[in-house]
Amino acid sequence: MKTFYKACFKALFLITLFSIISCKKDDPEAHKEPDVYVAGVEATNKGGFAKYWKNGVGTFLSDTSSQDYGSEANSIFVSGKDIYVAGRKFTKEGNMAVYWKNGQEVILSEKNAIASSIYVSGKDVYVAGNESTFPVYWKNGQRMTLYKDKEIQGIASSIYVSGNDVYVSGVEYTSLGAVPKYWKNGQAVTLQRGQESRSGGRTIFVVGNDAYVAGSTIEYQGETKALRYWKNGVATELNDIGSMDETNCIFVSNNDVYVGGFYYDFNKWRGFGCYWKNGNRIDVSENKTSNTVTSIFVYKGEVYTCGIIIDGIERAAYWNNKKEIILSSVPKNSSARSIFVTN
Repeated sequence: MKTFYKACFKALFLITLFSIISCKKDDPEAHKEPDVYVAGVEATNKGGFAKYWKNGVGTFLSDTSSQDYGSEANSIFVSGKDIYVAGRKFTKEGNMAVYWKNGQEVILSEKNAIASSIYVSGKDVYVAGNESTFPVYWKNGQRMTLYKDKEIQGIASSIYVSGNDVYVSGVEYTSLGAVPKYWKNGQAVTLQRGQESRSGGRTIFVVGNDAYVAGSTIEYQGETKALRYWKNGVATELNDIGSMDETNCIFVSNNDVYVGGFYYDFNKWRGFGCYWKNGNRIDVSENKTSNTVTSIFVYKGEVYTCGIIIDGIERAAYWNNKKEIILSSVPKNSSARSIFVTN
C-alpha cells in the first residue's frame, strides 16, 4: 500500500511540475495581436492630407492648418520602432517627393515629383517614384536612374530590396507604347505580354531569386483587359476577368501568391474588393457597399488588405478574415493605399 501511495504522489508531483513548466513557457507575446499600419489620405476643410493609422488610430503627417495645398501618403514600411511613409506634397511651385520617418519630413525632390513606394533594408532607405516623366529611385536621398547609363521616360511604381539587389517595377515609354518592366540593379527585364496597347507592372515582391510583379494589360483588339502577375517576366493570367477589373498589389508567402484588386459585377452594378490566392478569387468583405483593394500583406498566414469603401463618399478601410475596419471617422473622403503588419 505504501508503494502505491508513493507512486501516486510521484505521479502527482510530476504533473504539477510539468504544469508549472508549461505555464512558464506560455509566452504572452505569442498571443499578442499584431500591429496594423495603414497609409493613405484623409480630406479636411483645406483639402486632402497624408495620414497613417496604427491599429485604427490616425496621425496626420503634414500640417493640416498650414497654407499648404495638401499631401498624400502612398506607401508605408515599418522597421523596428521606426515608421517610414512615402508620398507627395502639393505646393504652389509644384509637387515634392517626400518621405516621413516617425513624422519627420525628408524632401527627396522638388521637380514636380512623387514618391510611390518605400523599402527599408538595415539603415538604408530606398524610395521609388518619378521626377516629372522620368522614373527614378532614391537611396538615402541620393537620386538613381533605373538604367545605370541613361535616363528614360516612364513610371517607377514599386521598389523591393533583397540582400544587395534593388528591384524596381513600372513601365518604360517607347515607340511601342507603355512597356511593362522591372529593373534589377539597372538591368531591365521586359514582362511577357501580347498585343497590348497599355500595360503596367504596379507592384513587385521578391522571394529568393524570384521576382513577382502584379499588373494589368489592355489589348488592342476590342480593348479586352487581362489581369496578370508575372514571375521572372513570365505571365500568369487570373480568372474571372471583366473589362473593369484591376490588380493593384502582390504578396508571396510560403509559395502562395496573393494578388489584390477588385472586380466589377455588372449584374449588381458594384465593385468587389478581392484578392486571388494562387488564382482563386476571394472577396475581402461580405458588406453590400462597393470597395476595392489597394494593398495586401500576409502575416503568420493571416491575410490583411486595405483599400477604399465607396458608399456616397470614399472611406479608408482595411480587412482581415472578412472583418472590416473603417479607419476614417469624419464624413469626408479618405483612402487607404498601403498596409504593413508586424508584431
